[in-house]
Amino acid sequence: MKVSVVIVTHNSAPCLKKCIDSVLAQKTNGLEIIVVDNGSSDGTEALMRNSYPSVTFLFNSSNLGAAFARNQGIAASHGDWILTLDADAFLSQDFFMNFEKFFNRDLTDAVGIVTPKILYPDGKTIYSLGHRLTILRRFIDVGLGKKDGLAWMRDNRIFGACAATAFYNRRMLEEISVPEKGYFDKDLFFIAEDVDLAWRARKKGWKVAACYACVSYHEGNSMRLNESKRRFYEIRNRLLIMFKNDSLVYLFLFFIPLFLYEAARVVMLTIKGQGGVYKEAFLAAWKMRGGLT
Repeated sequence: MKVSVVIVTHNSAPCLKKCIDSVLAQKTNGLEIIVVDNGSSDGTEALMRNSYPSVTFLFNSSNLGAAFARNQGIAASHGDWILTLDADAFLSQDFFMNFEKFFNRDLTDAVGIVTPKILYPDGKTIYSLGHRLTILRRFIDVGLGKKDGLAWMRDNRIFGACAATAFYNRRMLEEISVPEKGYFDKDLFFIAEDVDLAWRARKKGWKVAACYACVSYHEGNSMRLNESKRRFYEIRNRLLIMFKNDSLVYLFLFFIPLFLYEAARVVMLTIKGQGGVYKEAFLAAWKMRGGLT
């Protein structure tokens, strides 16, 4: 088994150093590390050239989005498994040792995605134990904000993994890759691109597993987007992945609860003075739906 680590960064040089160092500190042979920089202006390129000459470094002149950058890194990699990392994530010292044990003992050929346990940097609060997808098509990080150590979540409730730290089987990635879109749909840019990938993988019969002995730590919002922009991508991408992946039968059967949820969200955002963000996101999703695959 060979693992390629693909790290995406944008103006996160201090975090990036900690991230790379945590990978290099692993007691595992044969790790390939690829860093994709989305147009940083904070000295990231100099850091990589001077401090990590052995790490494959890809530089984009502008911010092309997390999905596009991950696709670049995966395309340049050679591993049987890909570990995606955000620049503001870092690994526990025994992360890969525990994945090797899991790989040899529990992993089956049908598994395409493995979610680790992702904690906030305090080491006590859960960031994600994987994704859930609700009947209202909300994507939720399981355990978010809960204290670590709770045993209330079962693996079979996991829909996908948070790409801030997630393992992906290369065979699965190659099977679900879409021409002109990539492994992760580049049109989603940022937020929910990992939900879309998991949805497409599940439709192809791939399974999702959890290895909570693998622990990483993640701050969140490494792209430093403001609240309005994050809200735009959350709304637009949720609608897009529904258009892409849900059947017409499901949308028909759940039209009323879905409509009521959307109406309630419009009201809430309008009260907060963000009604225009919803309108902009909805129109963008409607306009893009024709180009979905």
